[in-house]
Amino acid sequence: MKRCSQICLFLLLLCFLWPVIGLRSMASAAPGNVFINIVASNGANEKKETQIKYYLPKEISPEDVINTAGLKLDYDLDTSMYFVYGSTELGPKESKIIKLEVRDVWRVTDEEVDLLRAQIDRNLALLEKTELYDSAKMLRDNMVGKLEYVLAQQKNYSDNIERRIEEYRAYADQVKEIRTNAFSAQYLKSTPIDEAAEKGRTVKFVIEVKNSADEPKTFKQQHYLPAEVRAEHVVDSQGFEVRFDESRQQAYLSKEEEFKPGETKRYEIAIRDIWNIPETRVDSLKKRAEVSIEGIKGSEYEEGANYIAEALLRDLEAIKSSQKEKDDVKKYIGAYRINKERYKKSDELVRQLEALLATVKAKKLEEFEKSKVTNVLQKLKALRGIMSISQAIFGKKPSITTTWYIIWGVLAFVALFTSIHFFTWWRKAQVMGEEFAIKAGGTIKEVTAVEESPEEKK
Repeated sequence: MKRCSQICLFLLLLCFLWPVIGLRSMASAAPGNVFINIVASNGANEKKETQIKYYLPKEISPEDVINTAGLKLDYDLDTSMYFVYGSTELGPKESKIIKLEVRDVWRVTDEEVDLLRAQIDRNLALLEKTELYDSAKMLRDNMVGKLEYVLAQQKNYSDNIERRIEEYRAYADQVKEIRTNAFSAQYLKSTPIDEAAEKGRTVKFVIEVKNSADEPKTFKQQHYLPAEVRAEHVVDSQGFEVRFDESRQQAYLSKEEEFKPGETKRYEIAIRDIWNIPETRVDSLKKRAEVSIEGIKGSEYEEGANYIAEALLRDLEAIKSSQKEKDDVKKYIGAYRINKERYKKSDELVRQLEALLATVKAKKLEEFEKSKVTNVLQKLKALRGIMSISQAIFGKKPSITTTWYIIWGVLAFVALFTSIHFFTWWRKAQVMGEEFAIKAGGTIKEVTAVEESPEEKK
């Protein structure tokens, strides 16, 4: 009786204090569309113009709105959300359902999953004959597995749009990350995954619920899980249903159960250990950093690179040492959240080192190309005179074959000219009394002056 009185009081307050009720349900519309049902009600005893204002789900943009049912669309700068507004005339105690039709943006399609899977497989094929293939394949399987899990959840709740949207929101960030990384060939190479470490360990969360009343009581339990947990991470739910609270962005356990007077129930929830960064990932970052440092050594960037590497290696060592202590679950999760930021920062620093290494390699390549160009220009300069002469004589540039004929002809002419000059000089040397060459023991003949005859003297 007491409970009935409380319900009646609640309904009375609802009628008089809430003239407009927000989103009540979602229903199927045309294929690819969804109806959002807004309930407007007049709790007064006379006819009344009821104002309506409803904020659209955060995933909806203006182009996703198919039909506003006569309401106007606007944007709220404070909340960064779109909303519809308007008014409707309602009679005494009258309620009215206004149906907004929007595009169904809360799904991942089979076509998109096939496209992403194919792209990831193409990236994996590039590493097929490398030492990174095994770890890259495990990471590929992890990415594809998440996509297939989301698809399976969509099919499980195909008849319950609200639950399907809830599941979509629970995995929206992970799907977005996969969409980005699927088109990065570097991702499979730089992010190894320790599958055994991720799937082999579990962490237990203990929940105790007690009925302090002296009579049987039904409890509708709701226990929030750590922010990182999603439904697939729960190994043993102890009969609880894993739900997702969109406003808190957090999963929770839900269960309705009857308790006897004074009864206490204890639940041990087993959750996969997702609060651990595998050492293979840490070692991979360290190796990439060392390779970059070695390549930068001796360049103008060496000092800056060493400074970056010092901070990076310090954080990586801190990640390893902090993960060895697992005595307290709360401290363990807290250490993971700090290490996650450390790992993210370290990954960014490694990318900076690799960018510096790319700059060093580019400069070396540029210098090499310049030396090659200079060498070619020198050769062209040597041939420029021949080409100019040929063009002046023949009116056109010679072919490669003709150019070589000209070169050999010039060389033959020089050889002939040198030979003639040499033999001419040798003959003169014979006449003048000089030997062709002064050898050891040789002599130089003296040439006497030619005397005038007596007749010439006269």
